[in-house]
Amino acid sequence: MICPSIWPTPPAYLGETAALTAAFIWSFTMCIYRFHGQDLSANAINLFKNVVAFACLIITITIISRPWPSEPHLVSLLMLSGVIGLVISDSCMFAALKRLGAQTTAAILCLAPPLAAVLAWFVHDEVLSRSTIIGMTITVLSVAGVILMSHSSHLEDGAHRKRGIMLALLAALAQAVGMVLAKGPFKELDPMTGEHKIDVFMGTLIRITPAVAVLLLINWHQRARANWSILLKPKKRLAYLLLASLFGSYIGLLLLTTGITFTSVGVATTLSATFPIWIIPISYFFLSEQPRLGQVICTLTAVAGVALLMT
Repeated sequence: MICPSIWPTPPAYLGETAALTAAFIWSFTMCIYRFHGQDLSANAINLFKNVVAFACLIITITIISRPWPSEPHLVSLLMLSGVIGLVISDSCMFAALKRLGAQTTAAILCLAPPLAAVLAWFVHDEVLSRSTIIGMTITVLSVAGVILMSHSSHLEDGAHRKRGIMLALLAALAQAVGMVLAKGPFKELDPMTGEHKIDVFMGTLIRITPAVAVLLLINWHQRARANWSILLKPKKRLAYLLLASLFGSYIGLLLLTTGITFTSVGVATTLSATFPIWIIPISYFFLSEQPRLGQVICTLTAVAGVALLMT
């Protein structure tokens, strides 16, 4: 997190700019993973991404001296959240990217916030307001429209596309479950100081650690040495994937945290959730993905639904 003391009077719209920049970064990194990870397994890419983020977090926490939380139940929830949100969700997302492309996959991931809202209603007894229900409905219908309108000329067959859609839906659901599990630990306050018991850096490290361990076991079980040799051989591909991992999993986190620090959580989260919009022109120029007008309109309305959901 960028400490507020760095700027006694922070620049205007610093939080909004940071959150929007995070959305741009995630759009670019998703396209990089799509282009350079096509012949790699989803679990190998996911492991590489999390190892890079893990190393960056270790360095950061060592420098800023964050303590390990003393509450085992909070640590357990965060670790479970990491396995579901970073192993299952991200691996399914990478697998869906190969089958559906960046635009459709990103649009389907818009379902994560409404799914999280429904789960939070069950788990945390959060109230579903009228605007939340309307936003959920708009998002779900819009994502359904994206799926129906997305063309499949670059796909092998209908079964290939259906598997990609199922993987993207599972990624959104797992992301939602991970968000709900992590919400309690991240929001819990110390009654003595009024500060959060777990800050974002330490909490993210706790989430990533079991994810890296599980992904190591999966890659070892799959004997994914061929994937690692493919990843390491072309230096250009390795450099791009390294940049995508660094910016997507670490710099993006810093920017989102800065956004939440200098503007409201709702505004920062909504702006960062606009990445499916920016991915349309980026994937068009860099991946030659041709969007249909209806698909673009549905993506815009899906993001609008997410924004309404978060207000």
